[in-house]
Amino acid sequence: MQDGPRFLTSEDLNNTTTTQGESLGAVGVTGDGRGFRYVGYGYVSGTTTFNPGLLMIAPVAPAASTALAITASGTGGQSAANLKAGSTSLVITNGATAVWQDEFKEGYLVLNIGGSGAGVYNLKIMGNTAAAGSGYITLLLQDPIPLNATTLVPGTDTASLRINPFSFVIPSLTENKAVGVSQTTSTAATAAASATVGPGSYGWVQTSGPATVSATSGTLGYPVGQDVSTAAGFVINKSSGTTTEELGTFITAAANGLAYVNLHII
Repeated sequence: MQDGPRFLTSEDLNNTTTTQGESLGAVGVTGDGRGFRYVGYGYVSGTTTFNPGLLMIAPVAPAASTALAITASGTGGQSAANLKAGSTSLVITNGATAVWQDEFKEGYLVLNIGGSGAGVYNLKIMGNTAAAGSGYITLLLQDPIPLNATTLVPGTDTASLRINPFSFVIPSLTENKAVGVSQTTSTAATAAASATVGPGSYGWVQTSGPATVSATSGTLGYPVGQDVSTAAGFVINKSSGTTTEELGTFITAAANGLAYVNLHII
């Protein structure tokens, strides 16, 4: 997988794969200056494919994934070495909601050391084991526990798990962070969370520059917002004073369910 922005061709943009080919959230650009992000597509009940031209939204944070206990040494496969600076493996005690294998792949482990934000570290995750509610999750870390962190103290220090915002993206009526507009027909994940082991397919979504997007409504020159009431994956005029993220500017008025917009999704 490449580091830094990737120069994209039409072949890249018109292709989705069932295996991951780039880092989630990787940045891509085209020769005409359009911007893109690499994503994995998530699960929507009753949906097998997502059409091109849909606004994709970051996944909702998993339930019971914050302020988790760091497992004591000798329990659940935890070792004393796991708790020390430089470790790339850590066992934490799961909350009430089951976790599937690699649900947090390329997401983040947030360590709260000493409580009340005395020391907060954001470490990238390479992968995780599956765990039932109240079971034990073994994390493989890309970023080791920092050298300036003290030895972790089970029962005092806590851990939170953050899913990668570019993994399991979906069109949604629930307001959340927009990640980009789909470019091709993409395969949705095929099962509910407890049975899912990864996105259904992978590809590029557009984040900046001129794009055609599915639209419920749109007025020339108006700011673009997420439709949170009528059609998932569609855009509308962003209402003045609302919290809905501004995603760009309408270049033309919406017609026949489509709008031509200049995107600037950050």
